[in-house]
Amino acid sequence: MKIKLSLLFFVLSFLTIFGQNNEVYESWSKVGVEYELTDFVNLNFSGDLRLKSIGNSYKKSFFELESDFKIQKNLVFGLAYRNMDELDDEGGIQGHEKFNRYHTYIRKAIDYKNFNFRFRVQYQKKIQNKIDNPEHRNFWRLKFDSEYNIKNWKYDPRIGFEMFLRDEINFGENYERYRLYFGTKFNLKKRKSFSIRYIIRN
Repeated sequence: MKIKLSLLFFVLSFLTIFGQNNEVYESWSKVGVEYELTDFVNLNFSGDLRLKSIGNSYKKSFFELESDFKIQKNLVFGLAYRNMDELDDEGGIQGHEKFNRYHTYIRKAIDYKNFNFRFRVQYQKKIQNKIDNPEHRNFWRLKFDSEYNIKNWKYDPRIGFEMFLRDEINFGENYERYRLYFGTKFNLKKRKSFSIRYIIRN
């Protein structure tokens, strides 16, 4: 089987969370490698570190294994597993908690002139492990993002919006939260790329 290293990427994100009384800032960093197994199958490995208040306090870390399958042009089906460590520093019982998360998605891309539009529907199940009665957190996630290709410019702008729904797709009863982000991605030498984005979440 021919395995081709196609991408080494690094993503840096800054997150603002709007609460009832204040705003919380976080920094997210991610590094990963993508392998092209065939023309229709990719395998991705990545690791992520999330800090509170832009580097002052650990929040969570995880590694993820993902595979996506090209169904047809601009249509992709994906499966992924994520192993997570989260720091619970609130309440009477505090400490590190371990989770497993599984998700599947389908993603459609559309090109129109200098724009690229992508729409993704994802279902995920997050399970706390090593306890007798694990907590299940199931979400549907609906994501739309777009990128504009500026001629002779490396830093094409990106904007995206994502909505989280508990258990089933019901906008009235099961709405949980949203994410809105702005950013850019630029390619480096030897199939490497770097992304930076600013995320707003309620």
